[in-house]
Amino acid sequence: AALCVLGSIAIFFPPSLRSHLAQAASRVLSQSGYIALIYSHSPHPATLPHVPAIDLASLAIHGLAAFAAACLLAAWAVFHLGIPRWARWATRLEGRMSLARRLQSGQPADYVAWITVGVAALGAAIFFIQ
Repeated sequence: AALCVLGSIAIFFPPSLRSHLAQAASRVLSQSGYIALIYSHSPHPATLPHVPAIDLASLAIHGLAAFAAACLLAAWAVFHLGIPRWARWATRLEGRMSLARRLQSGQPADYVAWITVGVAALGAAIFFIQ
């Protein structure tokens, strides 16, 4: 996992790699250029769209905020039993869900059954909407 994180960070450091990535992304974003690249086997597409400037500060702030939110969610999931019951907001939202909690035992087959029920209900709803 650390290798994946370091590899994704390393993309921003070599300037030649970054320019190659921007050029490849512009080829893919240009539909006519992408079609020309595929069918003519030409390394240069017909037209390249304008590639917007990358605001690294905004991306870094967004990434750090997402990382902090993920850490908070993980900490809440691990340590939620250490919090007094009256302070847990999720238990207040639970209400009359005790029946649903009794139907879910935590076994993998339960997850498969609930996914099957959910997909069937979604399919029925889409069928009757149309």
